Amino acid sequence: MKIDSNFRFLAAQGQGLTFTGEASQICYASLEDCQIEAPARFCSGVKIDAGSIGAFSFFNQNCSLRYVQSIGRFCLFAPEVLAGGAVHPVTSVSTHLLFQNMDNSWNQDFHTFPEDSGYLKNLVRYQKEHEFLKKTRISIGNDVWVGSRAILMRGIHIGDGAVIGAGAVVTRDVEPYTIVGGVPARPIRKRFSDKVIEKLEEIRWWDYGPDILKGLDLNHPEEAVKYLEERAARGFPLYTPDKFLFHPKDGTIERAEGKVLLYKL
Repeated sequence: MKIDSNFRFLAAQGQGLTFTGEASQICYASLEDCQIEAPARFCSGVKIDAGSIGAFSFFNQNCSLRYVQSIGRFCLFAPEVLAGGAVHPVTSVSTHLLFQNMDNSWNQDFHTFPEDSGYLKNLVRYQKEHEFLKKTRISIGNDVWVGSRAILMRGIHIGDGAVIGAGAVVTRDVEPYTIVGGVPARPIRKRFSDKVIEKLEEIRWWDYGPDILKGLDLNHPEEAVKYLEERAARGFPLYTPDKFLFHPKDGTIERAEGKVLLYKL
């Protein structure tokens, strides 16, 4: 679904969903619905195919994200991040997409296909059974920062608070609050002590929105988690964002609450 530049879906809190610069595309690579919490911002030329996107997430120019199951809240994507590119089984006789039935429209008129399409269907079926192709979807936690031109391979999970270095190629899961970098990406260090990480994972401050951080010195995580724990224990209110549903099958966008139609292509 192509969203024109400077288009905005207003929300009760914040600026809602904002799209700036060159047109962005949501659900661009599939017909699966996408739910986006507000606020969220999409810069010029962003392409995203994800099941859900959390509030306060930001996508810089020309990100291209496919095969993403979920993106948490407070995530930052630098320019030109790539996720979920095509995978091809290198142990097969051929890696070509023709035998995986990915996009064959450009060679449909090959002279034997109309006469005997059965053999090609069988080849496609064999490829689909390959173990390499079964792990497809990417899940990204909350408060994740992905550096410029990083590449996220299919089938991985990135934990809460992780940092992906610029230009990294991430081929395996990333633990929470871990900084990774390189090709292939490897752990560089933990952001905080194990005790602080454990507390942050328990508190899940992102569930409460930015208000729970009010007045805290975030440069001193050991002290900050003590106050966060106290505020959460006292029943600090959860953040309840407006949610927008993108339906690529019929080209509509609606508010999740009440299913109010907002836009139709």
